[in-house]
Amino acid sequence: MTTFVRPFNLSGHPAVTVPPLAENGASATFQMVARKGDDAIVLAVAEQMSLAKPQ
Repeated sequence: MTTFVRPFNLSGHPAVTVPPLAENGASATFQMVARKGDDAIVLAVAEQMSLAKPQ
């Protein structure tokens, strides 16, 4: 998954990839990229998504 965020890391844009949350085997990886300097937003969204329970 880190392969997809590498270009953003090189450009200085904060990016994160969150693994699938579904328990039924569905694959729905989430990737978020923000403007330079908006690291806190990306991390906050990733944290909330990782705490969310699949439905």
